[in-house]
Amino acid sequence: MTTRSDTLFHFTKNIDVLKSILQNGFWPQYCLEDVSWQGYPGYDDVAFPMSCFCDIPISKINDHVNFYGRYGVGLKKEWGIENHLNPVFYFTGNNKLYQSMGVLSDILYQVSDSEIRNKGMDSIRHFHSHAKCISGTVLNIQQDKKVEKDFLQESEWRYVPSDERIKQYLHRNKYNDHDELHQCNQLTSKYCKLNIMPDDIRYIFVHNDSEIPDMINFINTSYKNFPITDIQILMTRVTSLESLLRDV
Repeated sequence: MTTRSDTLFHFTKNIDVLKSILQNGFWPQYCLEDVSWQGYPGYDDVAFPMSCFCDIPISKINDHVNFYGRYGVGLKKEWGIENHLNPVFYFTGNNKLYQSMGVLSDILYQVSDSEIRNKGMDSIRHFHSHAKCISGTVLNIQQDKKVEKDFLQESEWRYVPSDERIKQYLHRNKYNDHDELHQCNQLTSKYCKLNIMPDDIRYIFVHNDSEIPDMINFINTSYKNFPITDIQILMTRVTSLESLLRDV
């Protein structure tokens, strides 16, 4: 039995967010991560700019959508690879393997050439933005509290933009500053959006059967500049999780 899908899924709790993704692409925003397991004093929470996906088989996706939302899109994995998405690196904790990154950081700090040192540190920070413990806590926005999560089961892929015009990360105090967070997210919107074309899409999920006609109308309106055959094919890819999960 396969434990991976050939499709990358992204789910949200809001149909308007889903429509925005279909129309405008993915907007990587700063997401607060619990990084206390990495063992850096004073760095318990750090926010990286990202858009997140998973390649969980549809037959096992029920728990995932219960947490992240019942509106979503499924995209070809080839699209993800072409756009530099990468699976998360899962660690069992701040162990010897993970600590090797700290060793590399210590070596870089001794490099006298500041340009080389800064370039190396940027690469290590980019690695950190893809590192995750196999289990831990995540912020549940609706409940405004951290909850325990088995991250390994999420089979996460990430798009983490690397652009000199945006900040690579935010400390928690900057993340909690509404104006600062808004400004940083506006920069990722301007420079780092991830576009999708109709041919990239394998699935469009809505919550209920009753929402399918609205999504069909949205596709007809939003993709009117594309060939009619592309629009017709895309409409066949709309399904409801209400129907799908009834059969898995």
